[in-house]
Amino acid sequence: MTWIIAIARSRLVDHYRREAREERRHLRVVVQEISRAEGSAADAAWDADERASVLAALRGLPAEQPAALVLHHVDGLPVREVAGQLGRTESAVESLLARARRRFRQLYEGVER
Repeated sequence: MTWIIAIARSRLVDHYRREAREERRHLRVVVQEISRAEGSAADAAWDADERASVLAALRGLPAEQPAALVLHHVDGLPVREVAGQLGRTESAVESLLARARRRFRQLYEGVER
């Protein structure tokens, strides 16, 4: 029984470490994409308040949602490539994008002045 509990504990620790590692990876992708978006010509036309509202809404999204939105809508990658970048199926990315757009809209409208 002790052996089984030790194995279960080890598996649980591995699971949480893997989740934390994935979240850090996704955050790095989001930060890189936000930095790239901030330097784009289209972004230069935005005023500082609107940019801050968009970034605040992006930061309020759960782990993979900002990465999916930025990869698809800012970088213009097709769903297939976004799925490859995030390690998900195309249908999972389509669902992720739908949830991300809905949540982003809610956050952005709440942040917008």
